[in-house]
Amino acid sequence: MRFQATILIDNQTQSDALIAEHGLSILVTAQDGYRFLLDVGDSGAFLKNADTLGLDLNGLDAVVLSHGHYDHTGGLMDLVEQRVPPKEIYFGSFFFAPRYRRELGRMRGISARIQEIDLMKKRLNYYMLNPSTCYPLHEGIWLMTGFSQTNRFETPVKAMVRRIGDELIPDDFCDEIAVILDGEKSLTILSGCSHNGVINICQRASSYFQRPVSAFLGGTHLTDAEPARIRATVRALDALGLRKVCACHCNGEEASAIFARELHSYQPVCAGSTVEF
Repeated sequence: MRFQATILIDNQTQSDALIAEHGLSILVTAQDGYRFLLDVGDSGAFLKNADTLGLDLNGLDAVVLSHGHYDHTGGLMDLVEQRVPPKEIYFGSFFFAPRYRRELGRMRGISARIQEIDLMKKRLNYYMLNPSTCYPLHEGIWLMTGFSQTNRFETPVKAMVRRIGDELIPDDFCDEIAVILDGEKSLTILSGCSHNGVINICQRASSYFQRPVSAFLGGTHLTDAEPARIRATVRALDALGLRKVCACHCNGEEASAIFARELHSYQPVCAGSTVEF
């Protein structure tokens, strides 16, 4: 099946008519008309961009929230209150856990901007996926969770923690969801931030489906990465044979520059970009 993905919100835009914010939202339309959103940005700005782009977000078949951070969840209530609500909402097992980032002697809250009670009050259909799940969302569309760090160079960000009871623990993002688009001969990966590493995610999907990954779209969380890790990622992407790497959001300026110089499959994208898979 063929798919079209349009980035509704990103840190950058390709047009003065569109809004940019630190966040991500991607509208995916399948060949058979099935429509879903991966993430909803930090605010309702993605709705304004959708209007500008002439895209209807009423009655979406699904919204997939990749992980419980504010910049991927903040616009959900705007969507629900300003459009016909989506039929289903999906997220991972620790989605509502309080999350923080250690910064210069303080703990900055980065949790999701919604709680389960908000979804209940709106009588929304929502589903919390079990860890290590590969869930069939629709024909040719899968939701995969439970990624672990298997590549030595893809280390987690130690500054990011989540609260479990009274304890703060390093966030392993085991609940983070990646979307797998199952094409006829290869796979496309959509990821909000790839906290577990873009290579780990691609390798697990390829192993599970016994098919190569040919394309990636989304965040790579290389913003604070050392050049050595960025170049290791480039080499690994080349080795995997990806033909299209559309990195955005948390890719970072340095990684984007290195990708542009050293990764032939790199295609820069931002709010307003449309990619066909």
